[in-house]
Amino acid sequence: MPWIVLCPCRCDFQNGLKREGNQNVEALQKGVTMNAKISSKSLTEIPVTALFPLYGRAKETNEKNHLFQDPYAVKIMGKIDFDFSIYENMKATKRNEMLAGIAVRTRILDDYTKEYFGKYPDGTVVNIGCGLDTRFLRLDNVKINWIDVDLSEIIKLREKLFEKREKYKMVAVSVLDQNWLNEITVAEGQMVMVIAEGTLMYFAEKEVKILFNQLIAKFPKAILCFEVMGIKLQGKVHPSVAVLEIDVTCPWGIEDIESIEAWNPKLKLVKTTALIDQYRERWPFINRAVTSIFPSIKRKLGHSIVQIEIEDTV
Repeated sequence: MPWIVLCPCRCDFQNGLKREGNQNVEALQKGVTMNAKISSKSLTEIPVTALFPLYGRAKETNEKNHLFQDPYAVKIMGKIDFDFSIYENMKATKRNEMLAGIAVRTRILDDYTKEYFGKYPDGTVVNIGCGLDTRFLRLDNVKINWIDVDLSEIIKLREKLFEKREKYKMVAVSVLDQNWLNEITVAEGQMVMVIAEGTLMYFAEKEVKILFNQLIAKFPKAILCFEVMGIKLQGKVHPSVAVLEIDVTCPWGIEDIESIEAWNPKLKLVKTTALIDQYRERWPFINRAVTSIFPSIKRKLGHSIVQIEIEDTV
């Protein structure tokens, strides 16, 4: 299905927000600060990759048959001093493929988060590489403890954009730092949810393994929900930053997702979901056609959401 390219003017997004009614506007006023425009110049290299998902969620909110609504993304776009119209200069097929991916992965992880809330309403969610994600604001059940983790450039920007809220914490740290988990405390025996959306592909595989071992040591019981990309995308420059003429590559891709279980005996694979298999009507025709003829390509050139449980095997 072809996408309608929006006018670079952000009033399209604001008008779309108004059409959704006063309830969303009131929610925005409660969750997002109303200060003057905030510079995005501090976002370089990997942190700048947070901007395209924000743009994608705002566009999805304005879609007639949206998979979710993110009025916060719409508002944040208007608060950041960045020319989001530059993404309209991307090749249309690639842009539409990426927008579909953003919409589908957001919906999948929203559903997994709601499922976790249903089982553990007063649990703890650790969102690694949160970027400008607004999932806590959109899904907050008042009881959940939520921790957004990212590099200092992102957290400094978030602190200017988001108001302080009870049971919500932002941690500015690199998860590659040995002691980063010292910033996080959870109740003994609590089942924790860890999300890593659009994050792990920027690490080398050995770094991902170290991270998983850190999580296992910290959280005896946890459900990990994370995004992986296909092996053939490994080492490529991410398209969302290529259009900005920034050289940010993705070091890690994987095809044999089941092999992750062999990294540690406490890791148990629960589910793997190829993004292209979900809401297929939302994907460009070429993506649907190729993956129908060559299904194995999904794990070579596509992205998946993986659920793995940390089990205490003792």
